[in-house]
Amino acid sequence: MTGATGGRWQRAATRLNAAVDDALGIDVIIAGVPLVALYDENPDAFGQVLTTLRELSVSSPPKGMRFKSGDKVEIPSLSLVTSVREPPFTRSGQLVIPIK
Repeated sequence: MTGATGGRWQRAATRLNAAVDDALGIDVIIAGVPLVALYDENPDAFGQVLTTLRELSVSSPPKGMRFKSGDKVEIPSLSLVTSVREPPFTRSGQLVIPIK
């Protein structure tokens, strides 16, 4: 019984992630791989000078693809070309990719 409930929960979470990506996601290209990601930027609370920390969150990264520091990041809707700032990590089931 628990396995069936867990499977339903996982499918529901996957559908919810897809709905959020469709509603709020933007098209990005990381290391030549097109993705839909959520874009976020926040002030660096610990920086000695005022800087903005930017990151992309991807709910369904391509299987077997590993992004790394220095990979090229293109965000056409923002006319932004930058790179991955530090190694990506997972937070709450999302792949978080810090960008410069």
